[in-house]
Formats: sequence, structure tokens, C-alpha cells
Amino acid sequence: MEVVEFQKRLEEICSYAAAENGKMTKDFVLKQFEDTDIDQDQLLKVIQYLKIKGIQIEGAEDIEIELPAKKTQDQEENLAVEQTNSIPLTPEEEAYLKMYLDGCELADAAEDFVAEETIKLVEQILDGDEFAKGRIMELYLPISARIASRMKCEEMFIEDLIQEANMSLLTAIEGIEKSADYPWLCRKIREGLETVIKEQTQQKIADDCLIAKVEKLEAAVKDLTDDNDEMKFSVNELAIILDMDVDEIRGVLRLTGDDK
Repeated sequence: MEVVEFQKRLEEICSYAAAENGKMTKDFVLKQFEDTDIDQDQLLKVIQYLKIKGIQIEGAEDIEIELPAKKTQDQEENLAVEQTNSIPLTPEEEAYLKMYLDGCELADAAEDFVAEETIKLVEQILDGDEFAKGRIMELYLPISARIASRMKCEEMFIEDLIQEANMSLLTAIEGIEKSADYPWLCRKIREGLETVIKEQTQQKIADDCLIAKVEKLEAAVKDLTDDNDEMKFSVNELAIILDMDVDEIRGVLRLTGDDK
């Protein structure tokens, strides 16, 4: 999508928000980009930008952003398996990953071997064999780490992603199903990571928005005080001027130490 077209659409969204008292729905934002090749990370950044502009977006916090389907289900599943880094590992993270994999006894196990062993171990786990749980965990630790490395994101370091991937693996093993196989376990690891990454991304958006609100309020307090550093407006009046909720302003003031 060309920069000029992208900027034009952002301006149209902002103009719409101005006409709607600074409010809109997440679905409205999605619709503005449904005919483009914008991806989920880019859309999240658009949401973040709009929030910093003071625009309230209903549904952005609680509902996962889903772009219009442009691939078949099979293509999506293949993409999930063959997913490559959207964020490259740093040299330090590459070194950590190598060290981690070097410490995994079964790091070089072939996929066919893993698939065959999985079937046997799942049967043993379902029969109550606790040793089999440890064996399948050991078998999948390097796989879990590689999946984590392919899902690298800005919000998390590779060490944390691998830890979360292993937690997802452990949860999957504890809830093992009769139909569980190699693709099933890999999918459970990815799903667990996707949930964590989504939470981290939403938290970053919330943190960035809070920073923007603090900066906005600090600038306003500075502009709206007299020569004796006394506020010329009440909190209620400030809320109207800044188009913010009273409780929101008080919360930000508490964070900045200006709630005297």
C-alpha cells in the first residue's frame, strides 16, 4: 500500500472521528483497510496511532484484530507451520537459541522419528505412564524453541518466548487427547504463544497510550496554570478541554504526582 494512499485513509478516519465526537468502532477501522494488503502488526500500529490522537475505538482492547480472509484454510495452516521471523533475532538471541538447542539431547531428531515416537508416547500417557510425559517433553523441547524463534516479536525476548512455548507444551501434555499427534502438539504450542503475544501487544498499546496521555496532560497543566503555578481550571473543566474522562485525568495526575 502506497504511503500517500495510507496517509489519505488515516486522514479520512480522523475526519470521521472528529464528526463522531472522537469515537468509532474497531470494525469501522477494519473496513477502511479491507481492500489493502495491510497486515495485523500494521493494523495494530494504526489502532495505537489513533488512540494517541485521542480517538476512542470500541472493541480494540478486548477483541482480537482479524483481517479479511485472503487465504484458504489450508494455506493458513501451511503458513503457520512454515512461519518465518517477522522480527529477526538479534545476534545475542541467535547465540542464546543455539546454546539452548545444543543443550537439548534430541535437537537433531528427524521429523519422521518425532511423529512416530509421539504416537507411541501419547498411548502410554493415556495409559497413565508418567515417565512418558517426561519423554515427550524432552522430545519436543527443541521443536518448541524453534517455533518460538519463528514467532519472534518486538514485545518479547527469545528467552521469554521459549519459556512461554514450553509452558504451552506442558499444558498440552497435561491435557493430552487420544487424537494428539505431532501436528496437534505443534499447533498447541503456537496457539499458546499467539495468546501470550496478543496480550503483550495489547499491553504495549495500553502502555504507549498511557504515556501519550501523561504527556498530553502534563503539557496542558503547564499551559493552563497561572504565574503562581495555580490551576486556572477545575478537573471537570480540564476534562472538557482535553476531551478526557474525569476519572481518567485523576488517574493520570496520580501517576505524575500532580493530584494535590
